[in-house]
Amino acid sequence: MHSVPSTNPGGDYIVKELVPMDGEGIIPPNGPNKFLPVDPEFPQFADFSLDKILHDKGIKTVITVGKQVQTGVLHTAAEAALRGYEVIVPVDGMSGNTAYPEQYTAWHLANTQRVMQHVTLTKVDLVGY
Repeated sequence: MHSVPSTNPGGDYIVKELVPMDGEGIIPPNGPNKFLPVDPEFPQFADFSLDKILHDKGIKTVITVGKQVQTGVLHTAAEAALRGYEVIVPVDGMSGNTAYPEQYTAWHLANTQRVMQHVTLTKVDLVGY
């Protein structure tokens, strides 16, 4: 699933190679933790629940990648782990404004109790389906 910013909640900026396939959803703008309720500024997404979508599809593993690693990747991965999902984070699939947010995110996910037990740090080339 793709997460979209509040400046473009429709997702029409997503490059064609990564456009969601039929049946794939878009995570509406809801801040750094994609499991939180959507901002009331976007009432068209009021019924969105990432946890419900994943649960209804029987998904037990979440892979998080993206830019601004210190927000979306860190908080979504940690929340998924706290909710009992297995979480895969390809460290070469995340980026920040400097190396520090990338290093901190990896460190946090690998060292925080109740999170680290569910997180696997890896590389994109090692992720298989």
